[in-house]
Amino acid sequence: TCVPTAEKGAWTVHSAQLRRTPKIVIEEEPSPQKLFKLDQVVEVLQEDEGYEGSYYTADLISIEGEQVTVRYHAFEEEEGSDVKLEDRVQARRIRPPPPPLPDDFHRTLEAGQLVEMLHEDGWWQASISSIEGGCRYVLETTYHGQTCSLGSAEIRPCSMWLWRSDRWQTTVSLHTLELHRGMLRGDEALRISFAARHEKKRAAADARRQAKLEQLEKKRALKDEEKEAKRRAKEAEERERRYRRQQELEEKKRKREEAEGEKRRLKEEQSLAAKLERLAAAAAKKGVRTGQVVECALLGGGERRELASSWYECTVLELTDGGGAVVDFGGLDMAAVPAAAARVLRKASTQTVPIDELRPAAPPTPDGFAAMLTF
Repeated sequence: TCVPTAEKGAWTVHSAQLRRTPKIVIEEEPSPQKLFKLDQVVEVLQEDEGYEGSYYTADLISIEGEQVTVRYHAFEEEEGSDVKLEDRVQARRIRPPPPPLPDDFHRTLEAGQLVEMLHEDGWWQASISSIEGGCRYVLETTYHGQTCSLGSAEIRPCSMWLWRSDRWQTTVSLHTLELHRGMLRGDEALRISFAARHEKKRAAADARRQAKLEQLEKKRALKDEEKEAKRRAKEAEERERRYRRQQELEEKKRKREEAEGEKRRLKEEQSLAAKLERLAAAAAKKGVRTGQVVECALLGGGERRELASSWYECTVLELTDGGGAVVDFGGLDMAAVPAAAARVLRKASTQTVPIDELRPAAPPTPDGFAAMLTF
């Protein structure tokens, strides 16, 4: 039972009351060209001026919709050429070769009968004007009024091919023949119309399919863009994380190096201080200390030790960690110094000399020392 719902036009029904809507399939319009095969021998209806109504044999080369391509047996591309003429004609103009003649065909021929005669390598519609002796017939072509005398082997029934049932029917009336050809033209028009409708539907279906594909492609592109954006964001986040981690590691390394450097500096300072203390103690044992006035040889005694026994006063500025002392000769009277040493001392009055080469300054000369001098 159908129960109406609150919404207008909506019903609640049981599933047993439903059925699938049958799919409507439009059958393709039948066509005579489907009865033919490529390379088949066919007869082609001529519609050119001077050949109206005649049939010429040809080989079927191709079938393309309502158009077919044939290669004639009787016509050449050029006069005297071995290349047979190929032509593109409507499919309605071709038919298979007629069946063999009935056994009693020639006995039934009579004047005024509509037949087809072999003329100029083609079959032409004609009517029998008279019958001569010796199986000869006088015929007049239907469309051109030409008169010919032919034998029985060159005459066959005037037949129509009914392609829908694939059978032949003999005609005795030109009017019937014209009606048949008009029907073929009507069938052709119907097929062309059907093909146009079919093509329109196919184009619409293709357009819908293409639109759907484009929509799917857009969705896929959006998803790909979202994935790419997420991937880039994740990569940026990972780079930022690695950068922060690297910064932390570098900061830890810097602090560790600073701490190690500070420890090393303190250790070196302590070592240097201890060494200086030892040196100071050693120097103190020898009576040398910072700021003390001592005596030492100029220029370390000279290159040839020519100044080794000369002692000059100098002031100890500092003790070095190499067991030496930096002394200053700035208080000397350069006039009393040898010229070679004076030139050096004028450029730099300080020198570093070993502590062992220092001695305390001599005490002041006692009063009356000169009087005590004797020869």
